[in-house]
Amino acid sequence: MSLSARDEIQLVFEAALGSGARCIPVALLERVLTRVLLTPIPNIRLLIQQVPISAEGQVVLADFLDFLFADSTEAFDKVSNETRDTISADYLGHPLRGVSVHYLTSQWLIETEAVGLSRDAKVYDIEPLVIRAKGEGQTCPRDSRPGAAYVDCLHGKDNVGLATVMLSYTWGYTVGDIADCLQSFCITHSLDPKRTYVWICCLCINQHRVKESQAKGVSVPFETFRREFGERVEGIGQVLAMMSPWYAPRYLTRVWCDFELYVATSLISSDKCKLHVGMPPSQEKGLFEALSHAEGTVDLWKSLLGIRIEYAEASVAEDKDRILTLISDGPGFHELNSKVALALQQWMMDTCYKEVELRRHSGTLAGRELARACRAIGKMMLKVTGQGSEAEAYERMADLVKIGTDALKDAGEEETVTGVDLICLGARVVNFATKKSADAKREYHRAQHVLEKIGATVTPTGAGIEVSFGDLAKDSGQYEKALEHYNRAKQLFEQGGMERYHGYAAVLREIGSAKKRLKDYAGALEEFKAARNLMTELGTADTKDGSTLIELIGITKYTLGDLTGGLDEIECAIQLREQLGLGRTTAAVWGIFHQGTIKKKLGQFKDAAKVFEKAIHTAEAGGHTSTMIYKKCKGELSALQQSLREGEQ
Repeated sequence: MSLSARDEIQLVFEAALGSGARCIPVALLERVLTRVLLTPIPNIRLLIQQVPISAEGQVVLADFLDFLFADSTEAFDKVSNETRDTISADYLGHPLRGVSVHYLTSQWLIETEAVGLSRDAKVYDIEPLVIRAKGEGQTCPRDSRPGAAYVDCLHGKDNVGLATVMLSYTWGYTVGDIADCLQSFCITHSLDPKRTYVWICCLCINQHRVKESQAKGVSVPFETFRREFGERVEGIGQVLAMMSPWYAPRYLTRVWCDFELYVATSLISSDKCKLHVGMPPSQEKGLFEALSHAEGTVDLWKSLLGIRIEYAEASVAEDKDRILTLISDGPGFHELNSKVALALQQWMMDTCYKEVELRRHSGTLAGRELARACRAIGKMMLKVTGQGSEAEAYERMADLVKIGTDALKDAGEEETVTGVDLICLGARVVNFATKKSADAKREYHRAQHVLEKIGATVTPTGAGIEVSFGDLAKDSGQYEKALEHYNRAKQLFEQGGMERYHGYAAVLREIGSAKKRLKDYAGALEEFKAARNLMTELGTADTKDGSTLIELIGITKYTLGDLTGGLDEIECAIQLREQLGLGRTTAAVWGIFHQGTIKKKLGQFKDAAKVFEKAIHTAEAGGHTSTMIYKKCKGELSALQQSLREGEQ
C-alpha cells in the first residue's frame, strides 16, 4: 500500500473534521469516502461495517484507515490504487466531478460569448454550441467512447475537482443568472470560488450520450435514476436550489426540480444533506425593494402561499406522474410545500439583512430611507421568528434598530414617526428576547412622549403603542387593563378615520382576545369575526396574523360548545401556518395542541394521540423543548397512551 494515498485521504478527513479529530460520524464518513473513492454508497457502507461503530454512530478514524489500507487485503489495495490514480488525475471521470465557480463565472461566460450568445442565453441555447461542442472529438474517460462530458474536458484544480455542492436549477435559467447566483453563494458563505466545485447536470452529465439515447428512444429507468441521484446527493452533501424570480420561482413549476428538492429534504433529517436557497443578485435586490417598505410583509406571505409543488409540469407526462406520486405517497405535497416555504422564508430574511448591511456600507441607502428599511425588515423578522434560531434573529433585529436609529440621528430626524417605530421595535425585541417587561414598558412611554411632542398621537403608530401597553398588561394577567388599552387604540384609529387599516383589524382581534380571557366568549367571537371580515377585504387574511385570528375563532367556538366548527377553524390555522413556513413556531405547537384537545373531547382518542405526537415533534424541531406547551403535550400524550392501553386490556 502507498503511504501517500493514505495521507491524501487523511487530509480530506481533516478538512471535513478539523485537524486532530479522533472520531468521525458514520454519515460524514460515507460522504467523504463516496467523494474520494470510485465506489457506490452501498459498497462504502459495507466497508464501514467492517470496523466498530460506537453507540453515538461514530468510527475511530485511525482504526478505519488501518483497516482500509491493510497490505494483506487485496480488495483494499485495489481501492487505494484507484484513489491514488484518481487524485493524480484531478478525479478525471469521477461521477462527482464538478466545475469550479471561478471557471463558471469567467471562462464559461467567455465561451458563451465566443459563439455569438450573451449572458442572457439560456442553458437550452448553449447546450449544442458550448456544452456538447467542448467534448466533441474528446474521448470520454468513463466509457472510452468518442464524445466527453463538458466537465471531463477541464483540468487544473482552479477549474475542476470533486463537487462540494450540487446546483438544482432549470435549463430555462440564463447562464448569467446561474453564474451570478453561484458567485453570490460563495460570497455569502465565505467560500473560495476556485475551491468550490459545482455538480451541474448540463455540464457533468455526458450530453453526447443523452442525445444518443434520445435518438434510439431509450430512457434511464426511473428507479435507476432515483437511486443514482440519491447517491449523488449523499456523496456531495449540499444542494443549492436556485429559485428565480423570488416572488414566483420558476424552479418550483418544474417537476424534476421538485424531485431534487424532495430527495434533498428527505436526507436533511439524517444529516446527509444541507439544503441552501439561492438567487442571482438582481433578484436579491428586487426582493429587498419589495419587502423593505411598510406593507412588505404582505408580499412575503403572498410569495410563500404561492408555493404549490403539486401543480408542477414536465415535458414527459410519465415523469410527472411518477414524481408527483412519489411525493404524494411520501411526505405529501403539503409537507414538502411547507419545508420549501420555510427554506425560502429563511433565505429571504438572510438576504434582506445582508442587503441592508451592503447598502449602508456602500452609502446607497442612508438617513430616513435606511431607517424605514430597517423598520420594515425588522418587523418582518419579528413575524417569522421562533423556529429554532431566536437568539440570532433577535440579535439581528437589535442591529437593525441601532442602524436605523443612528441613520436618523445622523440626519437630525430622530424625533419622527419612523424613529418612534424603531423605539417600539426595540422594545418588542427586549420584551421577547429578555422577558424584561419593565424595560419594554419604559421604552413605550418614551416613544409615546415623542409622539405627543411632534403631534402624531392620532396615527397607526400611536394606536400601536396602546396595543403594546395592552399586550404587556395581558401577559401579566391584567385583562381588564389590557382591554382598556385596546379600546383606547381602537378610538385612535376611529378618530383618525383609519378603520380600513390592517392595524385596526389587529386591534379588533386583541379586544376579542381580552374579552375571551374575561370569559365574554360571545363578545370575543363577534370581535374576531369583524376582524376577519376586514382582513379578508384588505387581502391580509392569508398571513401570520390571519392564522392567529383563525385559531382564536376556533378556540372560542370550541369553548361555546361548537366542537366540530372549532376543529375546522383550528385545522385551517395549522395548514395556513405550515404553508407560510411558520410550522415550527411555538404558536404552531399551540395550534396542534388545541387540535388534539378537541379530538380528545370528541372521543377520537387514537387520532388525538397522533396529533399530540406531532405537536411534540414540532416543538423539538423548533427548539421549544423547555416551553410549557411542550410539557403539556407530553403530559396529554402520556395520559392518552395510558388510557388506550387500559382500554385494550
